Amino acid sequence: MESVKKKKKKKKAEQESRNVVEKVDLEKMTLGDWFEYMKVYMRMVDETEEMIEGMRAKSRRVHQYIAEQKQAQGKEMDVEFNLDPSP
Repeated sequence: MESVKKKKKKKKAEQESRNVVEKVDLEKMTLGDWFEYMKVYMRMVDETEEMIEGMRAKSRRVHQYIAEQKQAQGKEMDVEFNLDPSP
């Protein structure tokens, strides 16, 4: 669960990125403007990578859960078919 401070920071970064994207003109951009643009852009990339990693982690947990359920279901099937103890 994200804290309120983190949400505000994220919202501010999104707003800054929108402002920067609207203003970007590489032909007229000064070096200072370029550094500012890159600072915001890199922040967006970092946040995107964090979100993607969260999705990957969730995917791994889901796959692990599915594998565990299949394994448990397979054991149940083995128990059902091996009810007769005689060979």
